[in-house]
Amino acid sequence: MDIAAAAWLVFLGLDFHWSRLGTTKMEHSSWTAVISQDEDWWIGWIAEIPGVNAQERTREELLETLAEVLREALEMNRHDALAQTSGRYEEVAVSL
Repeated sequence: MDIAAAAWLVFLGLDFHWSRLGTTKMEHSSWTAVISQDEDWWIGWIAEIPGVNAQERTREELLETLAEVLREALEMNRHDALAQTSGRYEEVAVSL
C-alpha cells in the first residue's frame, strides 16, 4: 500500500428512528470509518463498533456498505438488548 492510500477518517451521518413504548431517536449520529486502499480493494472499519467492517472495489461503495453494516449492527444490538428485558423497562438517551 502506498502513502497516498493511507487511512482517512470519514464521519458518517446516520439517522435512526426506533419505537417501542414511545420513540427513541438517534439523529445525526457520527461514527468514524477508518478506510484505506489495498491494491484494487478499499477496506474499512467503524472504529467505535467492533465487527463492523467491509471491503469494496471503490471508495464510494465502501462507505455505502459500511453505513449499511453499521445500521444492521446497531439494529441487531438493540434487538438483543431488548430481548434481555423482562417486564417493564425504560429507554433513556445517554450522551457523551
